[in-house]
Amino acid sequence: MKYYFYTLFLTTFFLFSYNSQNDQKTSAYVCNQFTKETTEFYDSSKILTKVHYINVGHGDCILISVGNHWILIDSGKNSDGEVIVDYLKHLNVKIIDLFILTHQHGDHIGGAPAVFENFLVKRVIDTGDSTGSILKKHKDILTNNGGIWTSDFKQKYSFDGVNLEVLTDFNTSDNPNSNSIVIKLVHNEISFLFTGDIEIDKENELDGDLRAQIMKVSHHGLKTSTSRNFINKVGPEVAIISCGKGLENFYSDVRPSKEVLKLLVENNVKVLRTDELGSIMISTDGTNYMINNFHRF
Repeated sequence: MKYYFYTLFLTTFFLFSYNSQNDQKTSAYVCNQFTKETTEFYDSSKILTKVHYINVGHGDCILISVGNHWILIDSGKNSDGEVIVDYLKHLNVKIIDLFILTHQHGDHIGGAPAVFENFLVKRVIDTGDSTGSILKKHKDILTNNGGIWTSDFKQKYSFDGVNLEVLTDFNTSDNPNSNSIVIKLVHNEISFLFTGDIEIDKENELDGDLRAQIMKVSHHGLKTSTSRNFINKVGPEVAIISCGKGLENFYSDVRPSKEVLKLLVENNVKVLRTDELGSIMISTDGTNYMINNFHRF
């Protein structure tokens, strides 16, 4: 059995610091592990938020930690279940406080059975159409044991002062991608936006404050998402694209598309791709953020 090892071995750090007081960005490059230089970017008295964009090839799986709380957004393909479980166990995850399934496509919910079978999940949010899917058995087990499973209706949660907001509510579009749940995570001055697979029609419908320094690019970079108008509304500094490469990505000729990549570069957005960098982690103390990537072998 192939073994995946997610530590600081073969690790490259891209370090970004954002300081709202002087409105300047600084960057540095360090290797292997946190050094004195990098830790000085953080206030050790503050809670750290860590967002892991787990490399599941063509699919999405995002793990968020805030203090002792764990949030999981999507779970890749069915074949990614073992990878995801190994990744979470390496981080000593035992309980998932919130599991968000953005929509009912196999590259977003395929690994969910493995998650339910290996971890205690307290609460699930989906798009309201899990009946009859591969998740129905797990939904019945979770709710019969006191867990909560509900659809999206613009919920708001706070984890040790870090706010998570669901920006969408239940709808019945014929396009499952545009039914995707969109989430914003805010840790003081630093915000993350998670977009599922929404397409341009849904991007135009979203209201409220969408601004975020870090944006997960929708639909693996497909050109039917991530319009110029949406980039302007979000104003990201960093864009994460979760996508496969080679034979693993059946849509390698269009995902990520040249058009989307060009738009991001024209807007001075730093693009980071899991097919090139492996799993990507962004950590923040609410004032600064740091980016590092973990290659698997």
